[in-house]
This record gives sequence, structure tokens and C-alpha cells, in this order.
Amino acid sequence: MLRWFKWLGLGLVIGGLVLAASVKTYIASLNRQEVMIATVGSTTTVTFPEAGEVRVYYFGLDVTSGMSMELSYNNQTKEIAKISNGKYIDTGVTVAAGGAVQEKVYDSPNFQYPAYGWIPGDDGLCMNDDISAYINTAEAYGKTLVSIQCWADFDSASEGEDYDDYVVILSYVPAQGDAACKVQGYKVEAPDNIRSGPFADQAVRIAGKAEDKNNPYYLQGLNLGQTYTVSVEPESGYRSGYSVCYNQIGCHDNVNVRWDKISDSFTCPTASASGQTYGYVDLWWHFQPRAGSPSPSPSASPGINQAGFVIHKFLDVNKNGVREVGEGTTNRTWEFEYRIDGGEKQSYMIEPGEEEGEKIIVNKGAKVKVAELGQEGWLNTTGAELTKTLADPKLYTFYFGNWPVGGAPPAGGFPPTQPDTGTPTWITLSLALSITVITIIKVILKV
Repeated sequence: MLRWFKWLGLGLVIGGLVLAASVKTYIASLNRQEVMIATVGSTTTVTFPEAGEVRVYYFGLDVTSGMSMELSYNNQTKEIAKISNGKYIDTGVTVAAGGAVQEKVYDSPNFQYPAYGWIPGDDGLCMNDDISAYINTAEAYGKTLVSIQCWADFDSASEGEDYDDYVVILSYVPAQGDAACKVQGYKVEAPDNIRSGPFADQAVRIAGKAEDKNNPYYLQGLNLGQTYTVSVEPESGYRSGYSVCYNQIGCHDNVNVRWDKISDSFTCPTASASGQTYGYVDLWWHFQPRAGSPSPSPSASPGINQAGFVIHKFLDVNKNGVREVGEGTTNRTWEFEYRIDGGEKQSYMIEPGEEEGEKIIVNKGAKVKVAELGQEGWLNTTGAELTKTLADPKLYTFYFGNWPVGGAPPAGGFPPTQPDTGTPTWITLSLALSITVITIIKVILKV
């Protein structure tokens, strides 16, 4: 009998060790960091919401030696070599609306060194590197940016996951033709070109055509070589002016501002710098507070020494961890917790039917960690915890995607709370293993 108890104790010890390992794994799964979308030697799938020819932009950060890639669509693979830093290439791969393209990226121009993986750069950052200028360059061609990717190079497995080696942007080849020009730009506060303030929603208009109150704004469908009168609504208490570039975005410092202007004429260029039959006018409107003007009332926009963030929840239809066109609300309440510079946890909520909650203003340079409080029956596709350093005076977005386990949700979404599904699987398996070990020992020893 004593021997039986000795072996029973050994079985329980083994089962306990297995249980502890299971618990550790389970806890680790609840504390995932930002998701890695693609891994070395694998491919990632990108869904294109519109029909068109695929264009790829490449911008080097730490790695500038060029890249190559393979794009697979409709059972055909196109090899694209020698994509140079700061350039784009029109791939010749034409997709239908909703078409899924498989992408494999290499860290060299000649298909050597498969890249490690990537995370989304939709918020204008690759880790702490500001990539907004590269995004603006791609947007200047007037086509939807399908995927903005921050890549880690092939040796990141040994060096650590640093998704700031280079930027890859997938978009479309712009349409050719006479109506292939646009006027675009920002409304900013001088002297630091801050893109927020009471002027940010002022309308920019083209006489006899459309207007746009967004920031940035886009006025498209204009004719190459034609002159248009563009104006902006004045803002009380501010002096107004503009800076302008043609087929480039690098002229918007205060030296080039033409002050005391709210309207002027601009001619669409006849060809872009790359030789494509497409052009754009990059027109920024600058607003400078007049001396003695009252300070604007507080708002949810960050000031010069501040930054802001908002949490965005979306229904990740293709479960790829990237917020894409057409992926809207999950139609239910979501709760989050966030910490600023390691401080106390604070609560955050997104209401049913809404994609975002309130805007939070913090000091510039603050490190913000956001954790989603998961819900039974919903798969998180982007990572349950995301961390960003808010290095610049702008609004950052934390994207959290989810998809219902088992397919599409019923009308109105799943119920706010799910029934208890019973004892967690890892506990059940551990106990079963303990009993199995004991049974085997008893049979061997015939006790």
C-alpha cells in the first residue's frame, strides 16, 4: 500500500508540472504583443478592394539596398526584382475587385534573404520612425493605399523584432487620361505646421467644382494643363497663406509661404516627375494666430507639446490583422484598459455601432499601452495588447480587429455576455494526464 501511495504522489507531481506549464502558456497567450503578420519563409495575403494594376512603393529606413518580391494571383506568380529605394514599380499584376494577392518579400534586389515579417504602419509610424512623408508620397498619385507595411529584415529573429527596416506600400497604378490631376494638401498652424486647430475643418474649394473639409483634403478629377482657382475659408483670429509644390511634397517650410492669401490660381502639371501622364498640385494652407487674438477654446486636438490617441475597433472580415476599406463596426460594446508611461490602468469604451471611442490627449513622447478586454466568441486578429510611443504632436490610432469564431455574427452581433463554457481545456487535459500516468504505473506494478 505504501508503494502505491508513493507512485500516486509521483503521478500527481508530474500532472502538477504539466498543469503549471499549461498555465504559463495560457497566460502568455493573453499577453501577446503587436502581431507579426508574415513570418520568414511564408507568404501574406492582401485583399484589394478595387480592380486595377498593382503598384508597389519601397522606402528604406535602416535597410536601403533595395528589395524584390513575388506576387501570386489567380494561380500565377510574378517575380519582381530590383525595386530601388524611394521608388515604385508597376507590377503588371491586374486584380479584380476583392482579389486576394499573396506577397513574399526579400531583403535584396535578387530574391535573397526572405524578410522576417511586417506590422501595419497605418498610423504613420514604423516603431518610432515617422513614415508619414512616404505615405503622402504614395497618396499623391490619387489611388487607394491598400496596405502600408513596416518590415523587419531576415536577421530579426536573432537581433530582435524591429519592424523599422523599410516600408512597403501596395496600391494601384493611377488611371491615365486628361482628368488625371488633383489638388491636395493640409491645413496647418504656423510656424510648426501643426495639422490640428480650429481651422482644420475649413473648406477648401475649386471654383465651380467640389469642396473638401477634411485634413488632408483631396480635390480630384481635374484636367492636366488646366488652371483652377482654389480658395480656403478664413479662420477668425488667424492670418492665412499657402505654400505649393508641383508633383512633389518637399516645399512646405515657412520660407515659402505666400501670406495674406485665401485664394489663388494654380495650373495642373502635364506630367509627373516620374514621366507618368498624371500630375498633382500639393497645396498647403497655413494659419498663423494674429497678435492679441484670444486663445482657441480647448479641443480634443493635440497642441505643439502634446499628442493624442484614439482606439479603433473594426470587424476584420478577412482576418489579416489590417484595417481595410469596408471593414466597419462589430456592432457591440468593447472595453479596453490603457496605461500612460506605466501609470495606473484607465478604462476606455467603444459603444455599439461606433468604431472609435473618445480622443485622449497626453504629453508628447508619452508611451501608451492599450489592452483589449477580450470577449468569448470573438477572435482577436491584431494582438490583444498594443504599445506606441507618441513622439509627434498628432493623433495616433490603435487598431484592434476581431472576427467571430465560427463565421459571421448573427444580426445585432453576439449577446453582450457569453455563457460559461465550463472548465478550461488546459485544466481538463492536465488532470486527465495525471490520471493516465497513475493508471499506467498501477498496471506496470500490478498494484
